[in-house]
Amino acid sequence: MKCAQATRAISDARERELKWSEKAGLMSHLLICPYCRGFKHNCEEMSKMMKSFAAQSKDKEQK
Repeated sequence: MKCAQATRAISDARERELKWSEKAGLMSHLLICPYCRGFKHNCEEMSKMMKSFAAQSKDKEQK
């Protein structure tokens, strides 16, 4: 798997369940590619921040 495919799979995984073959290819790519591991980490952090922001916004609306 190339980096472009890996980053696409990382992004797709946020929206849908990856097929077994996609998961296997991504996991093997992540073992050797620090850049894609960083991309995955950044995506996870961004998701956490967005969820936190949404929760804070919801709390403000309820007050």
